[in-house]
Amino acid sequence: MVNPAPSDPRPRDFGGQNESGRQVEINFLVLFKDKEQYVLTYEKGKELDLFATLLDYANDDRYNLDMNEVLNIIDELNTIYMEEFEKNNPPGGS
Repeated sequence: MVNPAPSDPRPRDFGGQNESGRQVEINFLVLFKDKEQYVLTYEKGKELDLFATLLDYANDDRYNLDMNEVLNIIDELNTIYMEEFEKNNPPGGS
């Protein structure tokens, strides 16, 4: 099973600028499996691109990730994003 960084499974948030100079939030996802470590960066709002990359890795023999592991990671990330969305957008809230 692929385990995110042991201290906190949530992606790390850092600010930066994209190619157009627009301020963006950069997230890091670190995965450990056996003796390998995968570090992925992505802009907030580009989570589907991250998911596509993880699925590509699962289909590529050069990476030590299988489809079930990747689907579990995507499911965990979806849960985290939904919890954050609900926290920031309470029903009936302003």
